[in-house]
Amino acid sequence: MPVKDADRGLAFPSGTTESVKGGLRHLDRRLPDERTLDLLGILAALARSPARSLTGRDYRPALDRVTRERIDIARRYINEHFAEHLSRELVAEITALSPAAFSRIFRRSTGRTFTGYLTAVRVSAARQLLIETEANVADVAFRSGFRNLSNFNRRFRVMTGLSPREYRAAYEGGQSP
Repeated sequence: MPVKDADRGLAFPSGTTESVKGGLRHLDRRLPDERTLDLLGILAALARSPARSLTGRDYRPALDRVTRERIDIARRYINEHFAEHLSRELVAEITALSPAAFSRIFRRSTGRTFTGYLTAVRVSAARQLLIETEANVADVAFRSGFRNLSNFNRRFRVMTGLSPREYRAAYEGGQSP
């Protein structure tokens, strides 16, 4: 089992757990240097033992209050400024996190990468513009934060299953896109 999966909890076979319990019970009676060696032995036994995860891959540990507030700030900023040029570095700076920490925490919190989340917000705005305005597709793309029409068309189709023109036509035709 990869170490990165350990944050989802681990279950060890009963033989391993019984062996570890026995070793742990006697640690307090050992001299400090013996205690350290015994603890290393216990950890080595756990590392060698097969383990299974206690939760599914979709499990996300709860974030502490400060981290949650930082991610809320990031999401609000993205939702309010999606039409502008946004970078991971800029949003990380706003949340007082390094870009790497921001990416890791944002994905764990939202289930999406920064780019994936931003694209979803932009496509959602484009869908609304296609329904509520008569603006041409290029204008909708630009107003939604996309700077490249072919990229907009590709991202829109991936997220909706339709091109922007097909989406508008389906909505105007009374179908629910």
